Amino acid sequence: MIVLDELNINISPILAGLGIGGLAVALALQPTLSNFLAGTYVISDAVIHKGHYIMLDSGQEGTVEDIGWRTTKIRHWQGNLIVLPNSKLADAIVTNYEKPEASMLFTLDCYVSYDSDLAKVERLSLEIARELLRTNPLGSKDFEPVLRFNHFGDSNIEFTVILKGIDRTAQFTLKHEFIKALHKRFQEEKIEIQYPTRKLYFANKVSGLFEEALQKQSQTSSRQNPDNGEESAG
Repeated sequence: MIVLDELNINISPILAGLGIGGLAVALALQPTLSNFLAGTYVISDAVIHKGHYIMLDSGQEGTVEDIGWRTTKIRHWQGNLIVLPNSKLADAIVTNYEKPEASMLFTLDCYVSYDSDLAKVERLSLEIARELLRTNPLGSKDFEPVLRFNHFGDSNIEFTVILKGIDRTAQFTLKHEFIKALHKRFQEEKIEIQYPTRKLYFANKVSGLFEEALQKQSQTSSRQNPDNGEESAG
């Protein structure tokens, strides 16, 4: 540039062209550089690794299959592949179900009728929960199940059982097996899970008026259909 200037060659257009070209290249590479730096940050931070099950604040979740220099690939539990730019991953709020440990608590809501012996319900439910965690390979064998009655429903008393599986996906199998075992035991012990019901109570006066209205309606129907009455009498 100095030589060109000494030769009285105008270098202003050249400098302007280089500046515009450099700006264009910088803008074009900005997403790539951003993803590259974010990927480096994710790898060096060592919070997320291949094989971890994560959930993003956007609701996307799955198992991490690969952390590349530009994108991270996440396999959804339904089988779909989520390709996420590393810059998005670095800015997201991430729940890692493998940290600090893979085992995880989960709850299961259950119901029994108001006529049930709650002490017996608690004892039987905890027996089944302990046996399930002890014998099922997906259960955490060192965890003591917890049961709490927590709500008076319209037709049932609600209680919650807290169990623990070896990882996040274990809860689905453990819930399945617990419901089957609890239902069978409740049937054997004659403990009812009440269907939704409503009871209507009428005062004597209201009940009498209701019966009188039904009788009048019946008499009116008989007058309007005398043939039906004769056929019935015959």
